[in-house]
This record gives sequence, structure tokens and C-alpha cells, in this order.
Amino acid sequence: MQPSEQTRLAVNLTDQIKQAARDQGFELVGIAPATLPGGPLETYRAWIEAGNHASMEYLATHEPLKQNLEAILPGARSVLMVGLNYNQSVETDPAKPKIARYALGRDYHNVIRAKLKRVASIFPQDVSHKICVDSAPILERSYAQ
Repeated sequence: MQPSEQTRLAVNLTDQIKQAARDQGFELVGIAPATLPGGPLETYRAWIEAGNHASMEYLATHEPLKQNLEAILPGARSVLMVGLNYNQSVETDPAKPKIARYALGRDYHNVIRAKLKRVASIFPQDVSHKICVDSAPILERSYAQ
């Protein structure tokens, strides 16, 4: 296969994946390289060294995993990042306890995971993937940015 043919197929697959994500209701969709520039990781390290993680020791112990997606998915080359607005209107009854909006309705982890499974169903069979919804030691915001 000629390099231009490979590029055309990759662009076509990228467009198909983005469209499949939009079809699942994701408002924000992007695909980024699976490598992080040094800045976000250095900022994270400084944040840990300053003790800002408090008693959440897993944030410090997961730091080596955050350096490279290979630790989570060997051979990772790209990251699909999505955004879904889960804002819901809230009844304002002072007699009832306040509940965070993200906790209303179905668990967003389950909702997003199910949508991502449907997106992943269009991946070619030779493409391995891992679905993570706030569940893996990666710097999601840095990839999304």
C-alpha cells in the first residue's frame, strides 16, 4: 500500500470515529497522539511534591503510569477524547438535601462507557483499545487540550 493510500485510510477512519462519537451524543470529540509533552507531567509532579494530593497516595504512586500510555495499553498510538455535558436541572426545595448535579440520574461512568463501547465497535479488528472513564492513571485534560 502506498503511503498516500495509508494516509487516506487513516484520515477516513479518524473521520468515521469522530462521527460515531458525535452520533453517540458527545459534544466534544478529538483524537490526539498517545504521547504527552513534558509540561503537563512536570506540573503534575510539582503538584504531588507540594503535597497537594493530601492522603490520596494513589495519585503519587500512579505517577509513573501517567508518563506513558504504553503502561496501560501497549502499542497505544492515539487517544480518543470526548466530552459529554451531563448537567441536569435541579429542583430547589430547601427541605430536601442538595445533591451534586453529576450524581443525579444514571452514573455518568456507565453512560459514557456504554457510548464509547458503541463507538469502539467500528474500530477495525486489529485495533486494540481500552475504554477509560475516570478510571485509569492518565492525564485526561492534557490529552483533551
